[in-house]
Amino acid sequence: MSLNFDLTNCRKDLRELYPDAEDGGRSYVTTGLIFATMSVGLGEIKESNVGEFFARLHTFELMHGALVYRPQDSTLPKYITEEEVIDHIGLRTNVSDETRTKWMNRIVKAQMQSFAYDAETTLKRSKVAAFQEG
Repeated sequence: MSLNFDLTNCRKDLRELYPDAEDGGRSYVTTGLIFATMSVGLGEIKESNVGEFFARLHTFELMHGALVYRPQDSTLPKYITEEEVIDHIGLRTNVSDETRTKWMNRIVKAQMQSFAYDAETTLKRSKVAAFQEG
């Protein structure tokens, strides 16, 4: 399924916020937030959920790294700020909303599986290395 989005109801004029952005105000921050809706399990940024949206987004970024990079220096990751999320109130996508509990379970389960896989892979490599040395 494709990710569809709508920026027409954003509370700020994104063309004024990001005058250098292409596609009528779709900056690197806007694009990051569009894709972040999948990661945070919320399909819309609205006044009633802006705190929850930012909390999930910041948690996700702390676990996995920044979602966007500064266009002037593509080597420096940029965490999305509270103000940037607030500026995008009204952004909508076709992502289904998850409860906080469901979202937390999904994110923690995936992270734990990744940690377990990494540890098992490290163990296998050390066994191979020990076998090759011995």
